[in-house]
Amino acid sequence: MNADEVQAALEFKDTGDVQPVLALNSMSGRLHRMIDHDVLDDLEGITHRGSMNQRYADQKMEVDYCCILSSQRLEDAGIHLPAYLPSVIEQGRYQAVLNNHQELTVEWESLPGVRGTGEDGVVVADKFKGIPFAPNFAILDRKQSLSGHPPRPDSIGFGHDYVFAAVTSNGEIRGLTTPGISNMNCPDLPPPPGSNQEGGTCFIFPKVKFSVTLPDDPKIRTIIILGVRSDDKGYHFKPFGRMELLATEGAR
Repeated sequence: MNADEVQAALEFKDTGDVQPVLALNSMSGRLHRMIDHDVLDDLEGITHRGSMNQRYADQKMEVDYCCILSSQRLEDAGIHLPAYLPSVIEQGRYQAVLNNHQELTVEWESLPGVRGTGEDGVVVADKFKGIPFAPNFAILDRKQSLSGHPPRPDSIGFGHDYVFAAVTSNGEIRGLTTPGISNMNCPDLPPPPGSNQEGGTCFIFPKVKFSVTLPDDPKIRTIIILGVRSDDKGYHFKPFGRMELLATEGAR
């Protein structure tokens, strides 16, 4: 059995996912009996190069696109992917083969104490220029052990203002998603340059509710909300808010 054949055997799993480090650990004794050390060294080189190539591709994507989330941008935000999932792409593949997920019902009160007109309490955005949104996120309900996989975040961050990262107590990421939330409603198209046409009015919804779907991993302790920000150094994903997961969330 040569290294290519062993690699193919490792890749042929019911989940369709490849986790070379875990697979090698579980099969090390069997592999040592089946193949010699030279082939094992060759195989280790293949898996290591695959992980490094994936991480390089992830970083190259960061250079090519302004707001694509990458492993480096996550680390810059103070959190990190697991060692066996070296890129956001690999994290997406992992989430795509999970059998269960959890769903959180979340409320975001971005303008505390503000109430406008109508059922949604909408207000005109111009009246709140220069006032930053508050990171007041609260979990209203939590449903666990739901059938089906959570969203796959292949191009996560592109075109999204907020990214939700589910992390362990030491900041290791166990889930990524973009709920597509927005507390604002603005016209799709601005007035043509040089025209006398007035631009449309933007509105803010001071309090919004939405759902967040994530892996149902018991090690998840905190949901970190990352916001896309830009400055003279480029685009960044910075922590904006957080929600702690408690054992009693589902009963509330």
